[in-house]
Amino acid sequence: MHFRSDRRAPRCPPPPQFPEGIALFQQAYQNWSKEIMLDAVWTCTPTSPNDVVRLANWAHANGYTIRPRGAMHGWTPLTVVNGASVDRVILADTMTHLGGVSVQPGGDPATVTAGAGATLDAITTALQEHGLGWANLPAPGVLSIAGSLAVDAHGAALPAEGEEPVPGNTFGSLSNLVTEMTAVVWTGSEYGAAHIPPLRLRHHRAAHQSRTHVHHLGHDAGRPERADALPKLHRHRLA
Repeated sequence: MHFRSDRRAPRCPPPPQFPEGIALFQQAYQNWSKEIMLDAVWTCTPTSPNDVVRLANWAHANGYTIRPRGAMHGWTPLTVVNGASVDRVILADTMTHLGGVSVQPGGDPATVTAGAGATLDAITTALQEHGLGWANLPAPGVLSIAGSLAVDAHGAALPAEGEEPVPGNTFGSLSNLVTEMTAVVWTGSEYGAAHIPPLRLRHHRAAHQSRTHVHHLGHDAGRPERADALPKLHRHRLA
């Protein structure tokens, strides 16, 4: 197996028996606030949800930690810790291949399904093509949807004075809009992909010990009532 690396960067020990077909290379890491900067950390680019399952099982068998890497627009050490050893850490780049977006405009309510690495810009652009959108979301469009959910991202919009919110509409956390997801979960003997339907989402959200790697997220999207109005979002109620 051949590895791509920067000759100027210090070498991390090469991971043993890394899964075939998943590109692996050393790359610098720098978060948005520049409080965490690493010269080199092993990074890979899974191309499918199945690749993420393979990565999780390989890491478990070989004593490595897999961390998702999105837009790196953050402050806190959720991905890597500044100064800590990354010899047995591999970042999984979610934005190169796991950014697919598909809109289901005919549902009741309408929904959009997005890969973990899909940016907010890509999702809202796809929604706009169907006359759909979200009433409230973070300002930076470069953020990945999985990263936004991981940090409990929210927008800055408020309902207008006297406005009657459309049922299911939310001005709160972006995670309020999630109706279902597919995640990598521990099955008892290995990691596997599991679909989490709407009625089970509340239970999984409360499972603090679960460590999931998000693949796809389904959101509800509402149609704007007039061209100059903020898009109204209809979300599936969990209760």
